[in-house]
Amino acid sequence: MFRPPSADLSDYTHYANWVEACTLFSGTGFTSKSKAADVLRDEGIIGSRADDFFEVDANPLEDSFSDEDSAGTFLEEVWQTHQQRRLTLKRLYPFLLTHQDLRLSDTNWKEVPTYSTLLLADLWRMYHKPETLATETFPVLFEKIVEASKKGLLGGAVVRFGHPPDENWPTGINERIQLLGELMSLKTESLEGKTAAADNDRGLDVAGRLGFGDDGAGTIVVLTQCATGKHWRKKTGEPSLSQWRNIFQWDAKLIRGVAIPWSLSPEERIRTHHTFDDAVVFDRFRLLYGDPDAHLTETVREEMIEWCTARLSELPSLS
Repeated sequence: MFRPPSADLSDYTHYANWVEACTLFSGTGFTSKSKAADVLRDEGIIGSRADDFFEVDANPLEDSFSDEDSAGTFLEEVWQTHQQRRLTLKRLYPFLLTHQDLRLSDTNWKEVPTYSTLLLADLWRMYHKPETLATETFPVLFEKIVEASKKGLLGGAVVRFGHPPDENWPTGINERIQLLGELMSLKTESLEGKTAAADNDRGLDVAGRLGFGDDGAGTIVVLTQCATGKHWRKKTGEPSLSQWRNIFQWDAKLIRGVAIPWSLSPEERIRTHHTFDDAVVFDRFRLLYGDPDAHLTETVREEMIEWCTARLSELPSLS
């Protein structure tokens, strides 16, 4: 098993991620609640009584913890987090949940690459500096995950425009904009005086249209910034709708979106929505709801498996 994270005990999300990682990436595909409770006690994360880790006056679960083993009772709350995830994702949740254990369904982690990648990204920040996610290959890989997810969520044309572009894309900004318009079935306006040679992606990582089955005009186009790393909340002005509005004849309502690779609480979603100027928020489980695995190319699948394999070797295991 992996060593449990040193996270706030009031945030069950991180401990649910830990149990899922131990289940998904272990050889057994099985984690019992009793085993997880033993590890939490052995690692000194939770003592034998509620007041070992909660101030009594601040403990919202004081009654339920008072007469029971605190690790076991704490895991009951973690299991409720698993249950909520199962209800949200339904068939896309790769685990079987019972009252006593979490089991991997008839699959392995390489067959659910998006769930595996986003789970590791979410758990990673509990052991390492979050900004390390924004290095090397992950930012582009995450953009490709968002692109695949939006194909399922929106049902219309979806294109990754983020920098650096794929090898089959031109490198000049005007040529890239022209290709984006073609792929989105949009007429490109005159670009004279609107772009600069140093423009990379103009803050736009993924564009997607709400398709309604016909993928035509008179709908909604979501222009999304993918935010990773320690300072992801600082990308509040990207992409600028005013800078993109006169690039194409959109014939659609433009709205901004922000995609984050980890899960957000309901309160965090509200704050993120307002911080990013009323953007649509796509966090980990909203992205998974789009069934991105169904829209991945084989090349991207292999890239995700390679990334996960490298991260697994860097997660701390129990001694």
